[in-house]
Amino acid sequence: PGAFAEGMRLARELEVLQVILPGALHEEEEGGGGGGGGGGGGARMAATDAALRRLPSDSPAVLRVATALPDSLVFSDGASSALTLRFKLSKKETRLLETLSLLKALDELTTAAGDDDDDDGSGDGGGGGDGDGEKQREEQYSAQDSNKRQKTAAASKKRDTMAWVRFYAGEGSGSCVAAMAARVSGEAERRRYASAHSRRLERLSKGVERARNRAPVVTAKYVQAEHGLKPGKAMGKVLALAEEF
Repeated sequence: PGAFAEGMRLARELEVLQVILPGALHEEEEGGGGGGGGGGGGARMAATDAALRRLPSDSPAVLRVATALPDSLVFSDGASSALTLRFKLSKKETRLLETLSLLKALDELTTAAGDDDDDDGSGDGGGGGDGDGEKQREEQYSAQDSNKRQKTAAASKKRDTMAWVRFYAGEGSGSCVAAMAARVSGEAERRRYASAHSRRLERLSKGVERARNRAPVVTAKYVQAEHGLKPGKAMGKVLALAEEF
């Protein structure tokens, strides 16, 4: 990792990186006040070098490159296609980049969902409603609204859980988690991030194992034999629903 970090530092200094991937240096220098590698650019370079040194020694080369580049060149729409063309990546390497982008999206969704859970909005009601009838209606609407929110949150959580199962079951998910953890600068936050993933993986381990082995609990064969459903849209919906449960 140290040798790779040093190589990337030299590539930046010699502006080789700018030739390989136009815009890389420009993004690093933004916020640094024009020329001479101002504060913002220098801080970003230092953070990038530190992240590269934190990567596990067996990290795939494509994840090292992704760690060395600004987020906008790795996680924006169409970024994996652009990098694939620029670096002539193999299909496996392109899939790893896509897995890394999926991880970032799932992390952000999970963080947002956590914030929503903290603010469940159940304590609105407040002010003095004039009259019992008015107050009852408010309470009824509030209860209905709360119930609707709970159902929406439960459905959303179920979808997120399925997405995490599919992510962990995918090839290279562990390397991507390690690469994303390397980007976290604070040691305590980094440990918390890695710990959250290991706890989630442990909780979902049975589902992940089934997904990896392509061994769902309810199979097409079972649905066909027990319920007479033929392969098609209806069977697909039943199997997807069974997988969620």
